[in-house]
Amino acid sequence: MNKMKRRVMQTNFGRTIKRFLILTVCAVVLSGGISAFLLRTQIGEIASYVWQEEVRDEWQEGTLESDGLHGEDFWREEERTDLAKVITRPSAAAIAAACVTGVILLLAGAVYWLLVAAWLYQAAVLAKMHGMVWFLLGLCGNLAAVAVFLLLRSLIWKKCAECGSYQPVKAAYCAACGAGLTVKCPECGIVCEKDARYCRNCGKSLSEE
Repeated sequence: MNKMKRRVMQTNFGRTIKRFLILTVCAVVLSGGISAFLLRTQIGEIASYVWQEEVRDEWQEGTLESDGLHGEDFWREEERTDLAKVITRPSAAAIAAACVTGVILLLAGAVYWLLVAAWLYQAAVLAKMHGMVWFLLGLCGNLAAVAVFLLLRSLIWKKCAECGSYQPVKAAYCAACGAGLTVKCPECGIVCEKDARYCRNCGKSLSEE
């Protein structure tokens, strides 16, 4: 367990997620393209069936324009057939390709879900919050848990621009490196954030002359 935690803390999630997305897109496009090629006959039959049903509905509603298809005996109700009877049975290769595509999508979804939870664990530990609690919340809520975490973190902590550690919102100096976290406006004396360019109270420039 400790080894797994250390590995999570050392992971660069920005780079990992980027590689994961590229690999997933390539795998889905490749397997999906093969599946579509092998199922091209069935796809064409489904498209034809849908078109026929749309024409039938237009005729029954009286909205079908006169184009040689209008007539009392056209698209009679007894001519309607089930979709399952129209489609040709796909080959074993086509079924296998479709199953592989489905498995890839399921695996990609599971990996994505775990990556979000693992990132929450890392971010919570760095922000001096309970990592395991946020990991479990990530498994349950995913992006909703991320939104709640980011909101709470912004209310409780602020990040030191020098060393990247999180410090209490009201702290004036970083406890890790000693860098100042705030700057005082030379005009009105109000305390502003270190990275602020102008005073939020009087609009005076905070940059050094």
